[in-house]
Amino acid sequence: MNGSILIFLLITSVSLLSTLGSSAQDEKNVARPNILLILSDDRSVPYLGVYGNPDLKTPHLDSLAQSDVRFNRAYTTAPQCVPSQASILTGRNVVDIRINRFTAPLAREIPTTPEFLDSVDYYTGICVRSYHLDGSSRKADKTVETYQKYDMVTFTERVDYLKKGSDPEVLGQFQEILGQVPSEMPFFRWMNFSDPHRKFTADAYEPDPMKITVPNGMPDTKEVRKYLAQHYGEIMRLDAHIGEVFNELEQRGIANKAIIIFTGDDGAALLRGKETLYDLGLHVPLIVAGPGVASGASRPSEK
Repeated sequence: MNGSILIFLLITSVSLLSTLGSSAQDEKNVARPNILLILSDDRSVPYLGVYGNPDLKTPHLDSLAQSDVRFNRAYTTAPQCVPSQASILTGRNVVDIRINRFTAPLAREIPTTPEFLDSVDYYTGICVRSYHLDGSSRKADKTVETYQKYDMVTFTERVDYLKKGSDPEVLGQFQEILGQVPSEMPFFRWMNFSDPHRKFTADAYEPDPMKITVPNGMPDTKEVRKYLAQHYGEIMRLDAHIGEVFNELEQRGIANKAIIIFTGDDGAALLRGKETLYDLGLHVPLIVAGPGVASGASRPSEK
């Protein structure tokens, strides 16, 4: 299953919940879940404990998958972050939405998840390392002028809250947006973490390179082991950051009122991974948890 299709279905379900009531009181009594989309940059299957990697300790994401639904055949629409994220946020094919290069902005006329949810009274927000969809953050002066002239920067108008920052700042941004959500109003929040994107900097989380198992298809060399250990370190640091977010939901008493979606935008930056059409470049984790998700949902087979 493609992650963008799943999110589109969630939006449709929420929209139906908001319009099925026959009166204003009926609509008020419909329980609409908060939605938290957590995106990990450069993330492939099987690089997560719950997907069978014994060298990765990811207890928070593992517990999420064990209690709800883990998809085993989720594939991104593109092996690069910008087109993939655009597809996830719109539920449409990258060709259809004309995102054919890394620096392409999403056209104003193409609606996104936050806008659908805003129409049914959700408080929407994006706080990420980079959300990419207004074009590259490193624009030349002439490019900035062109974007302004043709009104191509749109995301400040598509969401209620928009802020960029590093991974350690995400929790503070999450707390900030929760403090701004109007009473009795559900929220949608896209939380995009950099880890395990290069550069690899999670030294304190790295396993011993000589004790890990080198995946089939990769040469068992000292350099490959070191690279894998660095990649694994970032994944385990990410799990720690996500644990802080889950704890915040618990502390506020809303953990059981949120649909949480965890996935990757494209494959790992490893051999035959990101920017390729090999399985490692397209096959991403997808975990969905929350009210009503586990009941009536079946796990795909392991094949």
